[in-house]
Amino acid sequence: MLQDTTVRRRKRQRLRCREGVRDVFIASSPAAVHCVDDLVPAAEVVAGCSITVVDVDDLGEFVQGYTSRAPSGSAVVELSRVCACRDFTLAHELGHLVLGHRMGPCTYDNGLGVLQGIYKHSHEEMQEREADLFARNMLWMLEHGAGATTESHWRWLYQIAGDGAFL
Repeated sequence: MLQDTTVRRRKRQRLRCREGVRDVFIASSPAAVHCVDDLVPAAEVVAGCSITVVDVDDLGEFVQGYTSRAPSGSAVVELSRVCACRDFTLAHELGHLVLGHRMGPCTYDNGLGVLQGIYKHSHEEMQEREADLFARNMLWMLEHGAGATTESHWRWLYQIAGDGAFL
Protein backbone atom coordinates (compact mmCIF):
# COMPACT_ATOMS: atom_id res chain seq x y z
CA MET A 1 0.00 0.00 0.00
CA LEU A 2 2.76 2.45 0.96
CA GLN A 3 4.70 1.54 -2.18
CA ASP A 4 1.64 2.29 -4.36
CA THR A 5 1.27 5.69 -2.68
CA THR A 6 4.94 6.47 -3.33
CA VAL A 7 4.63 5.47 -7.00
CA ARG A 8 1.54 7.68 -7.45
CA ARG A 9 3.25 10.62 -5.69
CA ARG A 10 6.33 10.31 -7.92
CA LYS A 11 4.15 10.18 -11.05
CA ARG A 12 2.42 13.38 -9.92
CA GLN A 13 5.85 14.97 -9.31
CA ARG A 14 7.06 14.04 -12.81
CA LEU A 15 3.90 15.39 -14.40
CA ARG A 16 4.11 18.61 -12.40
CA CYS A 17 7.76 19.12 -13.40
CA ARG A 18 7.09 18.39 -17.08
CA GLU A 19 4.22 20.86 -17.10
CA GLY A 20 6.37 23.49 -15.38
CA VAL A 21 9.09 23.10 -18.00
CA ARG A 22 6.50 23.20 -20.78
CA ASP A 23 4.99 26.39 -19.36
CA VAL A 24 8.39 28.08 -19.21
CA PHE A 25 9.21 27.19 -22.81
CA ILE A 26 5.77 28.31 -23.98
CA ALA A 27 6.19 31.62 -22.12
CA SER A 28 9.56 32.09 -23.84
CA SER A 29 8.09 31.69 -27.33
CA PRO A 30 8.93 33.13 -29.88
CA ALA A 31 12.21 34.37 -28.36
CA ALA A 32 15.38 32.44 -29.18
CA VAL A 33 16.50 30.21 -26.33
CA HIS A 34 20.14 29.12 -26.23
CA CYS A 35 20.82 28.69 -22.51
CA VAL A 36 19.07 28.63 -19.15
CA ASP A 37 19.71 32.36 -18.66
CA ASP A 38 17.50 33.02 -21.71
CA LEU A 39 14.61 31.34 -19.86
CA VAL A 40 14.70 33.62 -16.80
CA PRO A 41 12.17 36.13 -18.25
CA ALA A 42 9.81 33.26 -19.08
CA ALA A 43 10.23 31.82 -15.58
CA GLU A 44 9.27 35.25 -14.21
CA VAL A 45 5.99 35.06 -16.12
CA VAL A 46 5.22 31.52 -14.94
CA ALA A 47 6.31 32.13 -11.32
CA GLY A 48 4.51 35.47 -11.17
CA CYS A 49 7.43 37.43 -9.75
CA SER A 50 10.53 39.23 -10.95
CA ILE A 51 13.70 37.14 -10.73
CA THR A 52 17.19 38.55 -10.37
CA VAL A 53 20.15 36.23 -10.94
CA VAL A 54 23.34 37.23 -9.11
CA ASP A 55 26.75 35.55 -9.27
CA VAL A 56 28.46 35.73 -5.88
CA ASP A 57 31.90 34.75 -4.66
CA ASP A 58 30.97 32.64 -1.66
CA LEU A 59 27.68 31.08 -0.62
CA GLY A 60 29.26 28.77 1.91
CA GLU A 61 30.79 25.35 1.78
CA PHE A 62 28.91 22.91 -0.53
CA VAL A 63 26.32 25.54 -1.53
CA GLN A 64 26.17 26.24 -5.26
CA GLY A 65 22.91 28.15 -5.47
CA TYR A 66 20.30 29.71 -3.26
CA THR A 67 16.94 31.38 -3.85
CA SER A 68 15.35 33.90 -1.54
CA ARG A 69 12.29 36.12 -1.71
CA ALA A 70 12.37 39.84 -1.01
CA PRO A 71 9.54 41.44 0.98
CA SER A 72 8.32 42.94 -2.32
CA GLY A 73 7.67 39.41 -3.61
CA SER A 74 10.54 39.42 -6.09
CA ALA A 75 13.06 36.57 -6.02
CA VAL A 76 16.83 36.63 -5.96
CA VAL A 77 18.76 33.60 -7.22
CA GLU A 78 22.35 33.62 -5.99
CA LEU A 79 24.80 31.37 -7.82
CA SER A 80 28.35 30.63 -6.73
CA ARG A 81 31.01 31.82 -9.18
CA VAL A 82 32.86 28.53 -8.64
CA CYS A 83 29.79 26.44 -9.46
CA ALA A 84 30.86 23.62 -11.77
CA CYS A 85 27.37 23.12 -13.16
CA ARG A 86 25.92 26.64 -13.35
CA ASP A 87 23.18 25.83 -15.90
CA PHE A 88 21.85 22.92 -13.86
CA THR A 89 21.99 24.95 -10.63
CA LEU A 90 20.16 27.90 -12.22
CA ALA A 91 17.53 25.57 -13.73
CA HIS A 92 17.15 23.89 -10.32
CA GLU A 93 16.59 27.22 -8.58
CA LEU A 94 14.14 28.35 -11.28
CA GLY A 95 12.34 25.05 -10.69
CA HIS A 96 11.80 26.00 -7.06
CA LEU A 97 10.20 29.27 -8.16
CA VAL A 98 8.10 27.89 -11.02
CA LEU A 99 6.83 24.99 -8.91
CA GLY A 100 5.94 27.32 -6.02
CA HIS A 101 8.24 25.80 -3.41
CA ARG A 102 8.87 27.40 -0.05
CA MET A 103 12.09 29.38 0.09
CA GLY A 104 14.87 28.54 2.53
CA PRO A 105 17.76 26.18 3.02
CA CYS A 106 16.95 22.49 2.68
CA THR A 107 20.26 21.00 3.74
CA TYR A 108 21.69 19.53 6.87
CA ASP A 109 25.23 20.03 8.08
CA ASN A 110 26.46 17.50 10.64
CA GLY A 111 28.84 20.06 12.16
CA LEU A 112 31.85 18.60 10.36
CA GLY A 113 31.24 20.56 7.17
CA VAL A 114 29.79 17.51 5.43
CA LEU A 115 26.50 17.73 3.61
CA GLN A 116 24.47 14.66 4.47
CA GLY A 117 21.50 15.06 2.12
CA ILE A 118 19.23 14.66 5.12
CA TYR A 119 16.34 17.07 5.41
CA LYS A 120 14.47 18.24 8.44
CA HIS A 121 11.12 17.46 6.82
CA SER A 122 10.07 15.09 4.05
CA HIS A 123 8.51 17.94 2.03
CA GLU A 124 11.96 19.55 1.78
CA GLU A 125 13.40 16.37 0.26
CA MET A 126 10.44 16.19 -2.13
CA GLN A 127 10.98 19.80 -3.21
CA GLU A 128 14.66 19.16 -3.89
CA ARG A 129 13.81 16.09 -5.97
CA GLU A 130 11.21 18.03 -7.92
CA ALA A 131 13.63 20.89 -8.59
CA ASP A 132 16.27 18.39 -9.79
CA LEU A 133 13.75 16.75 -12.12
CA PHE A 134 12.66 20.16 -13.41
CA ALA A 135 16.31 21.07 -14.11
CA ARG A 136 17.03 17.77 -15.89
CA ASN A 137 13.95 18.18 -18.10
CA MET A 138 14.79 21.80 -18.88
CA LEU A 139 18.38 21.00 -19.82
CA TRP A 140 17.23 18.08 -21.97
CA MET A 141 14.88 20.40 -23.86
CA LEU A 142 17.68 22.94 -24.35
CA GLU A 143 20.15 20.29 -25.49
CA HIS A 144 17.74 19.00 -28.11
CA GLY A 145 16.91 22.48 -29.44
CA ALA A 146 13.28 22.29 -28.44
CA GLY A 147 10.96 25.18 -29.06
CA ALA A 148 7.56 25.68 -27.50
CA THR A 149 5.84 24.60 -30.71
CA THR A 150 7.91 21.50 -31.44
CA GLU A 151 5.43 18.77 -30.55
CA SER A 152 7.88 15.91 -31.09
CA HIS A 153 10.17 17.31 -28.38
CA TRP A 154 7.29 17.53 -25.94
CA ARG A 155 6.38 13.92 -26.69
CA TRP A 156 9.96 12.88 -25.93
CA LEU A 157 9.96 14.90 -22.71
CA TYR A 158 6.84 13.10 -21.54
CA GLN A 159 8.32 9.73 -22.50
CA ILE A 160 11.62 10.22 -20.70
CA ALA A 161 9.82 11.48 -17.62
CA GLY A 162 8.41 8.04 -17.14
CA ASP A 163 4.77 7.28 -17.55
CA GLY A 164 4.38 7.64 -21.33
CA ALA A 165 1.60 10.27 -21.12
CA PHE A 166 1.53 12.60 -24.09
CA LEU A 167 0.18 16.09 -24.59
